[in-house]
Amino acid sequence: MTFRRYRLWPIHLIAVLAVGCQTGTPPTLEPETIPDAIAGRYYEVAFTASGGATVTTPNLPSNGLRLVTGSGHALLFGVPRDAGDITFTVTAIVGGPTMFQTPASTQRTYSITINPANGDSGLVLADAAVGFTANSPLSLDFRDSIRGGTAPYTFALYCLDSGSICTDPGPTDRPPDGVTLSAEGILAGVVGPSTGVYANRNDRRFDFIACVTDASSAHACAVVEARESGPPASPTAT
Repeated sequence: MTFRRYRLWPIHLIAVLAVGCQTGTPPTLEPETIPDAIAGRYYEVAFTASGGATVTTPNLPSNGLRLVTGSGHALLFGVPRDAGDITFTVTAIVGGPTMFQTPASTQRTYSITINPANGDSGLVLADAAVGFTANSPLSLDFRDSIRGGTAPYTFALYCLDSGSICTDPGPTDRPPDGVTLSAEGILAGVVGPSTGVYANRNDRRFDFIACVTDASSAHACAVVEARESGPPASPTAT
């Protein structure tokens, strides 16, 4: 009589093989459609995704627009330069690859028709860049970056955590501790070598989104990019 040799598998491994690698619930992604734009005029669309999903778009043609992402939120904004049509894909991904689960995702393709400029640029806030030296005063007047709109103007930060302009930004949406943006549009303070979120930035830089609202409640946002322009200074003794 001939006996066959069988391999015995642990019961927990049999259960894993029976269940297989599961995929989580795909997140929702809104909006389903987005409006068209006008060349030279500020444009903005806020995306939201359920479950704290990460929102990405690998193929966005720049043309003056950019997408800044956070957990469950993303902001497409800027001033389109040229008339024409652009198409891009936005993907919301939730969860990470594990032994038992693969990430779940939702993808939408969007198209924007950028109409020719019509002579009315509305309210625009230009992007800004500023250099700084650690432990030295930093100052930037955003009032010089405004075009159009109706005074008076009020400045605030955009918070990706909430997907809106806010007065209490989270640590990833604000300048480092010691640097503030006033309602009048003055960015000022002293960036220390180990100050707040800046302590975790190995590239010696910080970025955030500043927004301005005018008397008619129109608003526009822009990116502020700050780069260290000199070696870290020694803290001043007190």
